[in-house]
Amino acid sequence: MKNILLKSFLVVFVLLNIMFLSDIMFGFYAISELMWLACNFDVMCIVLGVLYGVLFAVSLIHILLKRRKQEIIKTVEFKAPDDMTPIEVGFLVDNSLDGSDVSAMFVYWASKKYIEISGEKDNQKLIRLVDKLPDECKNYEKFLFASIFRKQKEKEVAVSIIPKLLNDERTAKISTEIHNTVGKKYFDLKATWLRQFYVILYAVLFYLTVCYFRLEYFVDVVPIIEIFAVISTSLFVVFADWIISSYDNRFKNNALKSNLVALILFAIFMSIVAGLCVYFFLTDFYQVIFLLVVCVLMLIFCLLVRFINIYSAEGSAQLGKILGFKEFIKVAEKERLEMLVEENPEIFYEILPYAQVLGVSDKWIENLDVIKVDRPDLVTDNLLTNILIYNLIFKNNYLSHIVFLNGSAMVIRAIAKGAISLGSNNGSGGSKGGSNFGGFRRR
Repeated sequence: MKNILLKSFLVVFVLLNIMFLSDIMFGFYAISELMWLACNFDVMCIVLGVLYGVLFAVSLIHILLKRRKQEIIKTVEFKAPDDMTPIEVGFLVDNSLDGSDVSAMFVYWASKKYIEISGEKDNQKLIRLVDKLPDECKNYEKFLFASIFRKQKEKEVAVSIIPKLLNDERTAKISTEIHNTVGKKYFDLKATWLRQFYVILYAVLFYLTVCYFRLEYFVDVVPIIEIFAVISTSLFVVFADWIISSYDNRFKNNALKSNLVALILFAIFMSIVAGLCVYFFLTDFYQVIFLLVVCVLMLIFCLLVRFINIYSAEGSAQLGKILGFKEFIKVAEKERLEMLVEENPEIFYEILPYAQVLGVSDKWIENLDVIKVDRPDLVTDNLLTNILIYNLIFKNNYLSHIVFLNGSAMVIRAIAKGAISLGSNNGSGGSKGGSNFGGFRRR
């Protein structure tokens, strides 16, 4: 998962349900009983209906106000931005920091003669040519360089141990610095947080609705519907993150295919959720209709939330330049390349790291035969596709998925052992009554 707020919510949500599921369900049951005793009128359904209506209306208004009003305008560019490193360009293009961005920095440093890259494919090394980076380099560059070459006398580092050198704390510091450098300048930070916040609100409301409706009919049976509520809510957050991330990634190669796959699978997922809602709550026609409407609203919301514009005016302009530069890499003609090489013999090495973060490095490497430059070791060794840092950058995401999967398994095992129960009314299972739609409930 890419979005920090959604990832944090998912971990907390799953852990809370693993540890306190029975307490949470007892709380729902107590609220239901108190409402009936207080006014003989179940206002919770009306409250939930109003909350959904307000949330959908407000989120739709924000989406319309924050949507991109015009496409990014590409400008003709023949070189990378002077004031942006490859890692910053990669972050601006898709609003995320990944292993490809970090590994491109090594090629960038090699083009600046700060390091050399040598060794066979399975034994690559970074060889330090300077004791430290020049003062004009940015703070996160210096920190990354120092994190790799930690010992003053250490002149070379094996690529294979770089993931160990860049631990979670160091990776987080680099990511924070990139967010501060690029994010505050080129992104509308309120918009990036706003769309995540709306996803969480929809997820929480759906969870509350399913759990509350479940107590109306199935107080004393095995809490299969609670498990359904936890899993479906968690997967909704995961899919929403995927859809948002796929759309943010649309400026990279093959992004359209990934975006389409995400939308199709999300639609299938919501159809399955709707079908299970019908199955579990078939005894009350009005609750079924309520939940089906909720599923439709959630589907519409996720289809639209992608279009919230996350770039500032300056960010949109800079992105247009970068996309124009990417277009040049993809369609550069022989005459233009030869002219650029004549002006700057190092042009190939300077553009290569930017081509990597833009997803067009293969296309740029093909130009080697066109512009007749010597093929460097860093290309033949295929460094860009073999560095293992990618796994490190996504380590936290991986752990989140493991927590979720293990958490679901723990809930199931606890149920099997009888560790989770909701209490009972003297063992008298069954329904609490008929329809409660519109605020009335029969007993």
